[in-house]
Amino acid sequence: MKNAVVVSALRTPIGRVPGSFSSLNEAGLMSHCMKSVVTSADIESRLIDCVYVGCSYPPNSYNVARKSLLDAGLPQTIPGVTINCHCNASSEALVQGANAIATGDHEIVLVGGVDCMSKSSNSIGILKRNIKAMLRNQLPSFDSIDENYDETQVNIVSEVLARKYGISRREQDEFACRSHQKAAHAYDKGYFNKEILPIDVEFEGVIKSVRRDENILENIDIEAVMNEGSICLKDGTVTQFNSSHVGDGAAAMIIMSEDRARKEGIKPIAKIISSSIVGVDRENIGMGASAAAGKLLKKLKMEIKDIQFVELNEPFAGIAIANQYIMNIADDRLNIQGGSIGLGYPGGCTGMRMCVTLLHSMQRLQSEFGLVALNSTGGMGQSILFGLS
Repeated sequence: MKNAVVVSALRTPIGRVPGSFSSLNEAGLMSHCMKSVVTSADIESRLIDCVYVGCSYPPNSYNVARKSLLDAGLPQTIPGVTINCHCNASSEALVQGANAIATGDHEIVLVGGVDCMSKSSNSIGILKRNIKAMLRNQLPSFDSIDENYDETQVNIVSEVLARKYGISRREQDEFACRSHQKAAHAYDKGYFNKEILPIDVEFEGVIKSVRRDENILENIDIEAVMNEGSICLKDGTVTQFNSSHVGDGAAAMIIMSEDRARKEGIKPIAKIISSSIVGVDRENIGMGASAAAGKLLKKLKMEIKDIQFVELNEPFAGIAIANQYIMNIADDRLNIQGGSIGLGYPGGCTGMRMCVTLLHSMQRLQSEFGLVALNSTGGMGQSILFGLS
């Protein structure tokens, strides 16, 4: 089996919904990222064997991977495969690309993730329903939740986990506050400079260069946000502040076999060591990230203390805290440049965004190992371990 290595990793800023990228479609964002990641890798595009792209809400009218690579000007002979398994769509694209390299099917692969949540009828519909329920004061109480609640209602899952693990409203708000603070600090220090691709877009009749994630809040008053009302239950703890905000974004990598990188004279960023994907039973909905990480570490005969930094998904603070608790991760090793609550949640692009951020953090801090772990809607989880080359 061949080792797969990452030689280039970039992402766009994450736009708010609605925000600077609202006029763009999936292929528009993804093709921009593809062109830049190929240039960054310093390879000829004709050498790419295949493109895998994860997208949670792909348009019905086209194959996002194929259309994006064509829009990016890549050769028409390159096949494009779009993967949809919700939140871990793009991390699964990375795993499938790495596995194809390991078996010798491919030598050089472009992997990516994209979602334009501004155009997603699903996210817009959920937002409208929540707002209407709040305005009509029709939010249910916790005790009224049917034990057969829809497992795709991730906000309710967060409420259930908060009760199960005794996670208070203040803990969730403080976790969210740290996510924003870490992200703002990382921007101030220039830590995102090497991973983010500026994009020039027309917004409200003006051409602007977007260089920063649009969800980050600064100068947060924790006491003020503690007064926010719940968004899904009358007596709940999930609020707009301690939830991630969906966004528009794309991320991509060039991965290749270690032998091919050596032949091309390219120094890899990191090695893809191994991965795991799991499904969890109904009693453990929302705990897929910790389950996948536990399975992966057990397979490799490693412990969490062996990992310097962990990127853990933050769909809601309650879910993130519960998984952090089970994984026993210290705050100073978790999402050190902020997570999805601070940066934004671009649907199926999220897994790839997390990987890109982790790899640049590992390189900057010369960390030996880094782990990505995320949940996926419907009771799944995925984890990927990287080692610094």
